[in-house]
Amino acid sequence: MIKKLRRKLIAACMLSLAVVLLVILGGVNLVSYQKVVADADAVLSLLAANGGVFPKGRLDQGGKGDPPPAGPDMKRDPFAPRILSPETPYESRFFSVVLGEDGQVLETDMDQIAAVDGGEAAAYAQGVAQSGRSAGFWGNYRYLLSREEGGSRVIFLDCGRSLSSFRSTLLASVALSLLGLLAVLVLLLILSHRMVRP
Repeated sequence: MIKKLRRKLIAACMLSLAVVLLVILGGVNLVSYQKVVADADAVLSLLAANGGVFPKGRLDQGGKGDPPPAGPDMKRDPFAPRILSPETPYESRFFSVVLGEDGQVLETDMDQIAAVDGGEAAAYAQGVAQSGRSAGFWGNYRYLLSREEGGSRVIFLDCGRSLSSFRSTLLASVALSLLGLLAVLVLLLILSHRMVRP
């Protein structure tokens, strides 16, 4: 009877801890992934608004696509996408492809990318057009399809570093959670055995 109660207590404690860890780590990793997507989409929206290039001038001094400046009494939402810094054009690796109404490649802009050639860029853009989606991931590239006169422009932003960092955090959090669960199980086995010892 005592052994049965001991097993039930250990199972209940482990299940409770597993659920708590799942909620916490799931929430943290979900917010982290949404931050990667939001930052990439902010850059892509700015590029789409400027024909696939960054606007001239500093982005933090009223550059096109910036949010309105906050006053001294205004609080900024910590979960809102970050304001693009003046370094964003130099940090970002991207390319764009203009497709005609028939899906044929009209133009490619490869000036800000070295990992992809013109043929691959064209294949990626045509694949996006055939998918019917206007935004998403194509491998490590976040893309945005925007309509232009006479066709559409597909802009791809390299998110390899951000996604690699997200995956590393995800794997580390899962591994540490499993180690924590194992440590708690060992402690419960030892302590429950001592508590029920006659």
